[in-house]
Amino acid sequence: MHISSILAGEKKDHNLRVNYLKSRVTNLEQEIDKIQKELPKQTQFYLPGGNVAAAQLDFARTICRRVERRLISANITEKNLLQYMNRLSDYLYALARLVNKQESVEEKVWDSIIKK
Repeated sequence: MHISSILAGEKKDHNLRVNYLKSRVTNLEQEIDKIQKELPKQTQFYLPGGNVAAAQLDFARTICRRVERRLISANITEKNLLQYMNRLSDYLYALARLVNKQESVEEKVWDSIIKK
């Protein structure tokens, strides 16, 4: 609702909403740090998916990235809003990796070599 009101141009309490998003960015960063402590260090790109819950988190992350791109293409320059969407997608990615780890699902490495 905060994001919707910012995008709609609602002026009443605009600064409160923006500051709220700023605090949420900090919270997301803290949560990402906690999750990453439980995961092996990432040295490669992993394919999305795994179990159902992880796949759903990856799908949600894809939507967040799409929203982020659309905000930029619509010239929405609210820094905290863009940071929030970026960190939210990072959080969903980390959470998907954690879910897979907890369910003993092996991460599949993306093979960047093009085979003919």
